[in-house]
Amino acid sequence: MGRTYFDEHSADSEIMIQTDILNSIAVGVVGWEQPTVAGSPTITVANLASSSGLYYQHGSGLCTVQNIKDTIEDSSVSDTDLNTILGNFSKSALSRICGQVFNENDHIDTGLLFKYENKWNELLTNNTSFVGYEIDLSKRNDLTLVINSLILEFDSITTKKILLFNSQMNAAVKTQSVTTVANSAKYQSVDWRLNDLQYGGKWYIGYLRSSSDTPRAVKRNFEMANYSSSTVSRRYTSGTFIKGTTVSTSTLTTIVGFTAPVITWTPNNTAIDEVKANQYSVYPNPTRSTVYVSGFDIKGIDVLTLNGKYIFSTNNQRMDLSALPKGVYLAKLTTNAGVFFKKIEKL
Repeated sequence: MGRTYFDEHSADSEIMIQTDILNSIAVGVVGWEQPTVAGSPTITVANLASSSGLYYQHGSGLCTVQNIKDTIEDSSVSDTDLNTILGNFSKSALSRICGQVFNENDHIDTGLLFKYENKWNELLTNNTSFVGYEIDLSKRNDLTLVINSLILEFDSITTKKILLFNSQMNAAVKTQSVTTVANSAKYQSVDWRLNDLQYGGKWYIGYLRSSSDTPRAVKRNFEMANYSSSTVSRRYTSGTFIKGTTVSTSTLTTIVGFTAPVITWTPNNTAIDEVKANQYSVYPNPTRSTVYVSGFDIKGIDVLTLNGKYIFSTNNQRMDLSALPKGVYLAKLTTNAGVFFKKIEKL
């Protein structure tokens, strides 16, 4: 099964600041009084209503229908459009009030469970069991857990129905069919708020495997699930590498999920070569864009990555590196005295 995103929210705060709910009740909470001055706009019944008994004009003498009309760019605005503006005013006012009252973060935690457990070179054996996660919620009635994204990773295309169960109910509470992508992560957005669906009990999310299935899920390795991606290691055992008097480059065999590394052997210069190499320099170094190569009898310059990958060549001793990402590169200088390498740090 794929990875799953979880968000934990305060249930009460989440409901109170939902914009769509606020907008549906805003008009009519605080009303507008009908102006009595001759020729004043006619206020609709919806804007006149006040379930709280409060009216905007009572808050300030400057808050009048006429003053609001005078601030509108269209001096000939119709009564219909003006009432729409007054309704939007009510929605905005209620949203701002709620934003000030409920100003603490109601979003407690969000994250990807078992972020680095994938083992792309190992696949799960299909059988007739249920595979997934058990979710044990905090025993608090003011919290709800929201599942907002499912991620499925399979070696080929298939359609799987993700099932959400609760230990207090026999049937699946929620289902979602997801069509996978071969050897890649397939994301599916959902909005499953667990405590809103059923309070109490344990939750289980996953899918049913079948022994006749051809597509197979990427295997999980939970021992390395909490390690960062930089600590995940693979052993490469194939590739020819020669340490001699010349530069040797070897590309090792690719392992699924990892880019094949390229290893380059650059021989040390002799003492005489060191003297010759010092006749050439690259400046400014580090650089953000332009670098200059100083020295005589330079036939050509190749710019390489540290692992020997070719980027570009030039005969110009002034080079523009502004298009390259930040990092360290090699300038391979081919001269009458031999071949020399200079490191360049791109900021």
